[in-house]
Amino acid sequence: MAMIAAVPQPRRSRNLWAGLAAALLLCLGLTGASRAEPAPTLAAQRPNIVLILTDDLDAAHLSRFPNISNLLARQGTTLSRFFVTNPWCCPSRSSILRSQYMHSHQVESNRSPTGGFPKFRPLEASTLGTWMHDAGYRTALMGKYLNNYPEGAPRTYVPPGWDEWDVPVTRLYQEYGYALNENGVIRRYGDAPEDYLEDVLSAKAARFATDSAGGDAPFFLYLAPVAPHLPAHYAPRHAAAFAGESAPRPRRSTRPTCPPSPAGSASARRCRPRTRAGSTASTATGCAPCSGWTTWWAPWWTR
Repeated sequence: MAMIAAVPQPRRSRNLWAGLAAALLLCLGLTGASRAEPAPTLAAQRPNIVLILTDDLDAAHLSRFPNISNLLARQGTTLSRFFVTNPWCCPSRSSILRSQYMHSHQVESNRSPTGGFPKFRPLEASTLGTWMHDAGYRTALMGKYLNNYPEGAPRTYVPPGWDEWDVPVTRLYQEYGYALNENGVIRRYGDAPEDYLEDVLSAKAARFATDSAGGDAPFFLYLAPVAPHLPAHYAPRHAAAFAGESAPRPRRSTRPTCPPSPAGSASARRCRPRTRAGSTASTATGCAPCSGWTTWWAPWWTR
């Protein structure tokens, strides 16, 4: 099963497979291969494609996921040269869906008016989903689509190009107590162990792949779990999985907690350096530090 495929640009998607077919027939004619034995059909040569997009999983923690190593890396599926168009979620996902850099699709952030689903929606007539669907693939998107989906649209809204659509419309990152848009029908899930979002999506993905494998058309599955994005809720069976682990602690700064002020001013007397332990040095008069300075050294997930 192929994991990666070249994605055509939007304007050429309608003629992609016709061009490939013509090129294939020409090559067979020139080499004489067509006289040796009947050429396989183009549909038979097209691979099934599974794209799994995790949320905020960094490379440092890949060793904690043995299935990634056992089922992908050790089987030869690795990427030694790669890049992303933008570190933010929605601009990067928009690039995946449109095969464009951010300056072309212009989704610049996670929220409207500069980003998010509302900014991307006018582009939905030509996306990875529509290209694969027009190329004869059975398509599915399961999990996180874009930030703020479905803001500005009904909760039952399904973008063009997707034969199977299972995307949360409420409580996206909570993993429990959410609602899924399941092909235009809203289904609510509770707080039981079997309602854990990643398990629900995994079961749906397996069923889609199994059902599609028996058909004539190849399938394209875009599976986008929200894990391990904070608050990083987990399935009950994993409660003791990392009992001996410690959360990473960012280095603390000795930078003053207030903007620089003229020597001797009232604000300068209030501001004291922050120690590496995170506490604030006190003065003989007991002056508290200024609260107006942003704690820039805080980890990114608290900002």
